Order: sequence, then C-alpha cells, then structure tokens
Amino acid sequence: RKGRLAMPTVAEVFEEWIADKRLGSPRKQGLPVRERTIVILRQNYSIDIEGRIGVSKIATVTPQALRGCIDAARARKAPGAAAMVYRTLRGLTRFALKRGYIAGADPMMGIENPRPYRAAEPNAANDAEVLALLQALDASRVWPSTRYAVEFQ
Repeated sequence: RKGRLAMPTVAEVFEEWIADKRLGSPRKQGLPVRERTIVILRQNYSIDIEGRIGVSKIATVTPQALRGCIDAARARKAPGAAAMVYRTLRGLTRFALKRGYIAGADPMMGIENPRPYRAAEPNAANDAEVLALLQALDASRVWPSTRYAVEFQ
C-alpha cells in the first residue's frame, strides 16, 4: 500500500474527529470542546452508528446508510436522540470531507434534521380538580400528616 492512502473506516474517522475536537474547535475560539460533548458524541456513535456503519469505509457510506442510523433512534421513539445522531453524523461527515476522506458529494446532502424534540404539555390539575382533591381530603379519614403532605405538594 505504499504511495496509496488507505481508505479509513467510519470508526477510524470518528476517533480522529474526537481527537481533533479535543485539540480545539473553531466554534469555541480554538478551545477544546467540553468533555460532556465528547461523552454525548460517543453515546450517539455507540448506540446508533457504530453497529450499522462503523466498519464501512467512510468514502463508500451512502445517504441510505446514514438515514438508517437516524431512523434507528426514531424507531425507538427517541426524537431527541435522532436529532443528536443527525448532528453527530453531520459533524463526522463534514470532518471527513475537509480531510479528503470523502471525495465528491456530501453523503448527508438531502438528509434533513429530524424535528427537534418538543416536550409534551405538562399534565397538571386545574383549579377545580385541586379544589375537589382538597375537599375529598377534608372528608376522608386519612392521618393528618398524610393530608398535610398532600396539601403541601
């Protein structure tokens, strides 16, 4: 293989990308990214990316394979995780393009970021329900300490 560049796998490029992030990030004015960010990237990679495309050559990864990683999180009903997997793959492929590991078109082109996670509306009692609860507590024969604990809540 002398004189020829070996085609690295997704796993090898991921490790190189993580090492590069520890050296510094343009988004952080050259400072390294926080260790918590590294932990999150590694979690996304190990759960939804590594087993699907980790051994694949980075230059041959298809948009369909990348979508499969994102869809795995969506299939688990984890929209927040799906968005994080998208961001992980987006960063990884940008790094691979800049380093010349991927020639030609960006394999993430045309893949949209899954809808951001939106928390459900809080499930809280309205005024009438709270009043009914307090009236039921007054009429019940629960211990006073129990009644006070519920009222305090």
